[in-house]
Amino acid sequence: MGVPLPERLRSYCAAVVNDGCKPNRAGWVISDGFIDSLDIWDHFLTQHPYLGPIIKLASLGAPAVPGIDLQPLAAKFGNGQLPRIDSQDLAASHFEVLEHLRSLLRSEQAMPLVVIHQPAQLDDFSQRILGALALEGTLRLVLHLSAGNALSARWQKLARNGQLISCPVLRVTAQEIPEICQQIRDDVVVPELSAISAYQVTGGELPVLWTLLNDVETSQLRRVLATGTFGAIAPLEQLTHRLRLCRVRLSPQIRRVLDICAVAGHLPLEELRALADRPVVDQLIGWGLLSVHSCAGHPVLGLAGSLIGLHWVGLLSAYEHQELRTGLISNQGCCGIREIYSHLTAGATTSELSAQELQWRLELSCEQGNLAVAKVLAEQLKEHLATVQNPQDFQGILNTVARYTALAEGPYQALRMLTRTSNTYPHNWQDPASRELIVEIYLQTGRLLPTIQRIAQSLGIPAPNSTADPSFWQLLPEDELREHLRRGLSAASNANLRAAAVHFVAGLRKAQKNPDRGNARTLRTTFLSYAAYALALGGYCEQWEELRRYLHQHWQPWHTQIAAGWQASLGVLQYQRGALDDGRRSLIDAAQCARLVNHDDVWEAGHAFQVWLDAQQLADEATSRQLDLPLNELLGFGRSTLEAALNQALIREHDALEALLPLTEKLQDPRGRAIRLSVHAELGFEDPRRVAQILHGLGQEFLCLWVIDGIVLRGMLAHRGDLPMPQSRRIEDLFAFTTELIRRCAELELEPPPAELVQILHTASEQSLAVLPFAASEAKKRKLTQREEEIFALVRAGESNRTIARKLTVSIRTVEGHIAAILDKYALSSRLLLSNVPVPAALPISAPARTT
Repeated sequence: MGVPLPERLRSYCAAVVNDGCKPNRAGWVISDGFIDSLDIWDHFLTQHPYLGPIIKLASLGAPAVPGIDLQPLAAKFGNGQLPRIDSQDLAASHFEVLEHLRSLLRSEQAMPLVVIHQPAQLDDFSQRILGALALEGTLRLVLHLSAGNALSARWQKLARNGQLISCPVLRVTAQEIPEICQQIRDDVVVPELSAISAYQVTGGELPVLWTLLNDVETSQLRRVLATGTFGAIAPLEQLTHRLRLCRVRLSPQIRRVLDICAVAGHLPLEELRALADRPVVDQLIGWGLLSVHSCAGHPVLGLAGSLIGLHWVGLLSAYEHQELRTGLISNQGCCGIREIYSHLTAGATTSELSAQELQWRLELSCEQGNLAVAKVLAEQLKEHLATVQNPQDFQGILNTVARYTALAEGPYQALRMLTRTSNTYPHNWQDPASRELIVEIYLQTGRLLPTIQRIAQSLGIPAPNSTADPSFWQLLPEDELREHLRRGLSAASNANLRAAAVHFVAGLRKAQKNPDRGNARTLRTTFLSYAAYALALGGYCEQWEELRRYLHQHWQPWHTQIAAGWQASLGVLQYQRGALDDGRRSLIDAAQCARLVNHDDVWEAGHAFQVWLDAQQLADEATSRQLDLPLNELLGFGRSTLEAALNQALIREHDALEALLPLTEKLQDPRGRAIRLSVHAELGFEDPRRVAQILHGLGQEFLCLWVIDGIVLRGMLAHRGDLPMPQSRRIEDLFAFTTELIRRCAELELEPPPAELVQILHTASEQSLAVLPFAASEAKKRKLTQREEEIFALVRAGESNRTIARKLTVSIRTVEGHIAAILDKYALSSRLLLSNVPVPAALPISAPARTT
């Protein structure tokens, strides 16, 4: 059975195993992270046809007894007896033992595989024998190093000479996590921002990720991935057990460094180097057990993965807690997270804190995404509620616990909690802090207007009907960020997505720069989600990608609160780029994610977008008229009429195209410009060939291919002969006409499109071509065969025809014929022009050669 790995790592592991099987190789060195990774490599080693039986060796704890650790090897392949080893004449004994084992092992048909745990602890005589057998090709070694251990001098020499192949800790990227989750739990959706969050909490270490995906119950895993609340996961028994084994094997010095980082949350780099030897700290960073990031503008170190840190804390005894806390509290940290961790590890000491101290620590725990800490503090605060005598104190505690509830259980659970009536005091809706909290919670649900209306009713003032109503903004605390939001929404409602994006991005930057100022915490998620919407709907592909890179490089726990909205913006861009199936899948994922956090508007938008994409496949008139604008419920960014009109115009009706023109005249964003140029090209106001190239440069691949599809269609219509035009828009009639027209034109020598458009067709997405039949027929005629792709790659590499013929073992005339066919399919006249065209899809990597 295969192991769940992304294709990149699968290919890498297979290549590493093949490399270790080459002549003059002794084997592999497998390094562990926090969790044993031998099982992963075992799969590839046992699947290799050249490698045979496996024998596992470990030191018997008597390094002074020569050859004692070789007894299991002799027992596996012989009678269990080695020749007598004379400690006075080890050279002669070495020869006898070597010959004995050589005779036993050579009787095996496949290469024996010897796995050695903690190889540095083997006696020196055994190391010499095993090294000699491996170098002569009698067996292959697998040296298994647990975290924090190193090779002995003898093994290090083989590694330096390249005779031992390194097998490092396998780590995945955030982009690969959805693929792995699909292999393990195909019923769980992983939005992109949730994948980034999962990468951060696991450190990207593959076995840790596997443990998370396998051991968390399905409903909880879905919610955790939808909201990013990984800190709410209860300790995983399997992960705790494996981390305990890792901790036991570590040297005392290395164990102390990791314990310090676990208890402190994270530490400034210079402070940790003062508490521990610098070489040890640098080694732990190199092994990937510690990660470097930034806090308060300073480099800090923490365990590679916050989930590992939370489980590691649970491994410490009460004495170790107290000792480590005492040493840390005397040092000034970079932020308050150290205080949080110190009181968490103390356990019962949280009961000694006042309500104000508990509130402060709970707020900071929520900010850091550490819900395991927050849960302990929230329970203590709930106990305080029953004894509070002051209404203001009661309201403050209730608000703090509600903020935690919104993060851990969802915004609607928090709202239900706030609306409950206490035995002592009812919830005070007129309290300014409460209003701000309610707005913040509702902003997470995407339902700001209903929130403001509810607050207005409670205050006895007229409720605003829209975000354009002045009374709407009076209920949101006034500051610079509120003004950016107001101007951004105003610009978006007028379809000016360029100005909207500018204001949303500016607001996001200011909220990030000063997170404790004014409305920063309340509005930052709104700014991030609205910036993503505006950039995606406006077709600002490069700027959206820049925002995407920022989220990958500067991840914060609160980013995952907009996972559904971000996935929706990704779907919009994928559609514009021509990846219709990927766009549909992203919108469905966004809808499923939104349902878990009660974002009803996102779910409805995802469903509408799916219906709209289905309608692109030449739907009939009755169905088209019933469709709503995709994402209209979600965004309301003044694009309803434009996108709905584009939906109608894709069928190329003259009236629908003319109706679309006035809607695009004042638009300045790339998407609006692309729609305007596409309509101009279809109506004959612009050169379609020039327009297609412009659209390609703007990243509007679907519209670009739609224009090319029209060019090919018009060329075919000129040769349709007596084929009658369809009289209805029924899909059956259109499909029959399209099929017959393409069939007739396939028999004719039609003028090919320009070379520039042919190159676009060669790189076009199959997902777009599936709904653009005329462009698809042209692309199919010009698709290179596998042999042509091989020759094309060699021509681009500068190889001559003679060299190509020799490499492929064909005649020069055959090569010339293939090059002529390639030039024809690319509509080029010279071989020299091939260097400027896009490279076809890469050929599959050939299987590595077996050693003999």
